[in-house]
Amino acid sequence: MPRSACPDDRALLEGYMRGDAAALKVVDRWIDSTLRRHLGPSREFLDDLRQDVKLRLLENFSRASFLGISSLKTYVQSIASNVCVDFLRRIVGRRRIMEQEGGKGEPRTGKSLESDYVAHDLARSLLADLSASDRLLMWLIFGERYTYEEAARRLGKSVGAVKVRASRCRKHIRERFRGAS
Repeated sequence: MPRSACPDDRALLEGYMRGDAAALKVVDRWIDSTLRRHLGPSREFLDDLRQDVKLRLLENFSRASFLGISSLKTYVQSIASNVCVDFLRRIVGRRRIMEQEGGKGEPRTGKSLESDYVAHDLARSLLADLSASDRLLMWLIFGERYTYEEAARRLGKSVGAVKVRASRCRKHIRERFRGAS
């Protein structure tokens, strides 16, 4: 038999909809803990995703979508999880599109499209003989600008192992670059 929401959940929901500071604080804490669990240490998109969650909550609450079958906390965390999953799917989709298009698109710098293409082609050829895990590591550190600690957490490795691996990859790329010139 499913657990129904307790009377405290109804009071919290009503307080949240009224803008009660204590209710907002409780729900915000639930949202933040869920977002951090899904996104890890990356804080870059945290504010935007928090706003997306709040918007979905307000839309759902105004339509009376919360039926009380689960606790309010579970309901809020479920919506926050769904927002994170949607966000991560969009990122993966964009990366796949970029890979399929060969990195074509708007230049990110003030340089010409040709120089961006040459730089992209050079980077691709220098990274081509790295293992898939090393390419991922280099992408996290240089493409996504992760710290060593963030990359280690994401890859399930120790910080020391990530630093050693990144150093070896950079050394390999330097040697390959010197050999190509």
